[in-house]
Amino acid sequence: MRRCNLCGSTHDVTRHHVGGEKFIAWFTMWLCARCQVIFHARQRAAGIDLRFTPNPKVRLIRALKMTVLFMWMLLDMLEREIDPEIRKNRPAKPKLKSEDGK
Repeated sequence: MRRCNLCGSTHDVTRHHVGGEKFIAWFTMWLCARCQVIFHARQRAAGIDLRFTPNPKVRLIRALKMTVLFMWMLLDMLEREIDPEIRKNRPAKPKLKSEDGK
């Protein structure tokens, strides 16, 4: 059964070219439709240009940027997964003067 590599969903999962289809066509991951929309929204927000360029070095740079973005999303997912554990082990925040009225 196919699962989204980011959220684990099995609904509407397809192969996605992580580094950009025009740059690293063989590097794919399974993504659900929702995560693919989020991935491309972040790609646009980061200003990563996926248009073809004849320059192989520029293509590699663009592919690496997309790969780093994907890794960032994987780290976010992992952090959300362990967040309750992190909160339990985190020391209490010191109160600010404005919080306790002093």
